[in-house]
Amino acid sequence: MASSKELSVLHLLSRISAGIAGAYCFVFGVTTLGITLGLGLGMSYTDAQTLMYLLAFLIYTTAFCWAFIHRSLLTIWLFLIGGGGVMTALGWWLGNHA
Repeated sequence: MASSKELSVLHLLSRISAGIAGAYCFVFGVTTLGITLGLGLGMSYTDAQTLMYLLAFLIYTTAFCWAFIHRSLLTIWLFLIGGGGVMTALGWWLGNHA
C-alpha cells in the first residue's frame, strides 16, 4: 500500500497536470467555440481569432489557478478536459454546419 507521502506527491502531480494540460484543453475549446461564434456573428476571422487569443491568456491563468484551489480532483479533470472537449466538438460542429 502506498504511504501518505506518496499519495500526496501523486495528488500534487495530478493537480499540476490538470493545471497545465487540463487548462490548455479547456482554453482550446473556448477558443475554438469563440472563433466559430464570432464568425457566426459577422466578425472577420482575424478579429475573432485575435479576440479569443487575448481572452485565452486570462482564461488559462484562471483555469490553472482553479486547478489548485478546488477540492475535488475529479471535478477539476472532468470540468477542464470534459468542458474543453465539449466546446471543441461544438465549435467544430457549428463551423461545419453553419
